Amino acid sequence: MKRIISILCVAVMVFTLSACGLDELKIGSDSSETKFNTGSVSGNKYTNDFIGISCELDENWVFMTNEQIEENNKVAMGMVGEDYKEAVEKATTFTDMMATHVNGTDTLGVAFEKLSGSNASLTEEKYADMSTSSLKGALESMGMTNVQASTGETTFAGSKHACIEITAEFNGIAVYEKLAIVKHQNYIICITACTWGTDSCDANLGMFKAI
Repeated sequence: MKRIISILCVAVMVFTLSACGLDELKIGSDSSETKFNTGSVSGNKYTNDFIGISCELDENWVFMTNEQIEENNKVAMGMVGEDYKEAVEKATTFTDMMATHVNGTDTLGVAFEKLSGSNASLTEEKYADMSTSSLKGALESMGMTNVQASTGETTFAGSKHACIEITAEFNGIAVYEKLAIVKHQNYIICITACTWGTDSCDANLGMFKAI
């Protein structure tokens, strides 16, 4: 079950990152522009100074290590003998964090997409609207049934942002997914919570704080 959830969470982030563009919204308290950098995990805490967020999880959660994230991104980018930091700065999309609960039903993830050209003119709301149909089809192709995807607004790390909420079934089990959609500088970020059986997406996304 845990492996299926992890695959689902990654797939959702990838497919929602197929749309492009947002209006800029700042999460952190510092309004000055910060230099791009990926986040990192230390102990039970994920921190991304570039976006201005952190997420401290209890002992029931297991983070994918920095090394595992790097290896996964290298495979996804088809990297061979390249400098990882440089490759990520040039990448269109990449995963920044993944964590799975020991209950085998909850997953959290953070994924980035780099914007360019006219993409940056879209709002968060428009991005969400553009993503729902492709996301619905992607989940159905993975064997999900009764897939429903709607857009709305959510509070993430103390600020209002667009979001996508998903309900579906897999082998008779209810699946819930919520994605907070954020833009910072020339990146959009999808912060994804996935739960099975019971909808605890809001509670899990609520563990992210602004720094």
